[in-house]
Amino acid sequence: FRRQCDLEYHDNNHTKRRKCPIETCEGGGAESKDLHRHIWAHHSDYARENNIPKVDDMCGFPGCEYHGRKDNLKRHRDSHNH
Repeated sequence: FRRQCDLEYHDNNHTKRRKCPIETCEGGGAESKDLHRHIWAHHSDYARENNIPKVDDMCGFPGCEYHGRKDNLKRHRDSHNH
């Protein structure tokens, strides 16, 4: 890695420093946004009850409830046009 901070970010992705608050879950994330994405993806009731902020964008297509990272969302939105 060219910069030390890039190496640290990479390592954090593997160590999952932020553990999921659900005792029986081994998931988590390197950063808060990653943990929040995990909680919404796997424990949405907990996320709603505890006001966990959503970090993903919604599709916006009528009737579609897909949400995801910006890179995946673009690909998903393109699928509605086919």
